Amino acid sequence: MTPYGVTVLIVVFGLLMAALDMLLLLLTPWLLANLARVAPDRRTNAILFARFAPVGVAGVLTALVFLPAWWRHEPSDAGEIVSGTLLALALVALLPILQGLHRALRMFVRTRDRLLSWRRRGRNAPGVQAPFDVVEVLGEDLALCVGGYLRPTIYASTDVMKALEPEEFSAALAHEVSHATARDPLRLLWMGSCPDFLQLVRLDDPWRRAFSRACEFAADVVARRGNREVALDLASALLKVARLRTHRRLPAETMMDMAVSSAFSSQADLEARVQSLANPLDTEGVIRFSPRTWILVAAVLVLCCTGVIASEQVHAFTEGVGRLLAP
Repeated sequence: MTPYGVTVLIVVFGLLMAALDMLLLLLTPWLLANLARVAPDRRTNAILFARFAPVGVAGVLTALVFLPAWWRHEPSDAGEIVSGTLLALALVALLPILQGLHRALRMFVRTRDRLLSWRRRGRNAPGVQAPFDVVEVLGEDLALCVGGYLRPTIYASTDVMKALEPEEFSAALAHEVSHATARDPLRLLWMGSCPDFLQLVRLDDPWRRAFSRACEFAADVVARRGNREVALDLASALLKVARLRTHRRLPAETMMDMAVSSAFSSQADLEARVQSLANPLDTEGVIRFSPRTWILVAAVLVLCCTGVIASEQVHAFTEGVGRLLAP
């Protein structure tokens, strides 16, 4: 594989991703409306699946269709060189990946600084039994949060712990344990750094908000365990914390730039969550999203076969892109 071939394939990957990103952007309102009908315990995976579809499909097509066709039909001594235009477009195609890494690093650093601040002001919560560490924090910049990626920690405000009744705190703690078990901080970091053009030009905010919201509803479902009393305790805890004047809520933009899962970060969704907890809806009309492994394997095999059967046409298209941009 020559430098020219590598550059052409990177440009093809970028063109594919840009086209799929544009399609996703156009379909975003429709997709998010339909994804909101997916069962709460599977909605987060459905949103992740849809959000990463453009970069995933572009990468798979490039690796399984365009790369084999180029390898099979492109002469090794063609003598083609990389033009300035071709190189510039290849760098543009790689820019979303670099920006994704930069955003992930920025979120990681800001989250680390906030967690260290909570650690300095905190102590191990006395008398609290949970499968994860629980740190009691004296301060007004949190209520209940989960931070950490592989070994999450639950951070609880002293004011919140004092304000909640034991049953309410137990239900709220179960909500946070669900976040920690699902590794939601890690998934928030992953969602925020999706390496595509929507993330590059900051058009991914609706997807990030939808995913964060879905994480809260999924944690509510796991926390209540089908028990109406637990659901009402959690709803009561949500309302009680919302009324606390000691809890200073961080701006939405600040929360989106940190990879933490907070039970009380979204005031806009409070009413919907309380309503869902107090009056759970039946499952009629709920979509059960469940991607099957065999479907993904079958799709990969179809792509491989397509790459073999149409390799000459695929190579001709790829070569046409290179010649259009070559000197």
